[in-house]
Amino acid sequence: MNGKHKPAYVSNLNHLEITYYHSLSDKKIKTIVDTFPNIIHLDFKNSIGFAITDKGLCAIIGSCRKLEHLNISYCGNISDKSLFEIAENCHNLQEFHFAETRRITDKSICCILNSCPNLRKFDIAYSKGEIKDASTLMQRCLNIEYLDFAGVMALQNDALIIAIIKGSPNLRHIEISGNDIGDEVTEALAHSCHKLEYLDLNLEGCENINKKAMD
Repeated sequence: MNGKHKPAYVSNLNHLEITYYHSLSDKKIKTIVDTFPNIIHLDFKNSIGFAITDKGLCAIIGSCRKLEHLNISYCGNISDKSLFEIAENCHNLQEFHFAETRRITDKSICCILNSCPNLRKFDIAYSKGEIKDASTLMQRCLNIEYLDFAGVMALQNDALIIAIIKGSPNLRHIEISGNDIGDEVTEALAHSCHKLEYLDLNLEGCENINKKAMD
């Protein structure tokens, strides 16, 4: 693609998947988003590793503000800075997959939940970070239908999970296995999730659940 004119397919392309490509870097990502400005579906699953930083992800956000689907799972060097940029600019986001991140906080999670009104799928499975209590940060009811919090060891208590469950009446699929949840979570599920179709609790190792709550 030489010169100023791009082929028509470049302008029209809106769905891009580059998965399991471990040489992806900030520089390459900048080239990609500059070349395909109309992307709404972007999947970098298991491609980014540690090569991309907040700089590269912020370049995506700045150029692709119509994003509806974003998968940056297994990205080791992304921090709250990028998540706040997503919340600020990607208001059309419907699916966000950010599994196995290392640095998330309650503020960044709730900022995305509160700023992306069309969000349907939210996946931060097996992520680590500093999540203490975000229940006071939830500002509205959510449209989330798919939620994956499996193995999020950063969750130090049940407050965030309960707040999201109670604020998400449309939940159909939820995975929270691998977390030492208590009775309050199961009670919130029973009282709030009337549309639930799939539930993965996997209570092995959970010492805070009693039989009465499960009944």
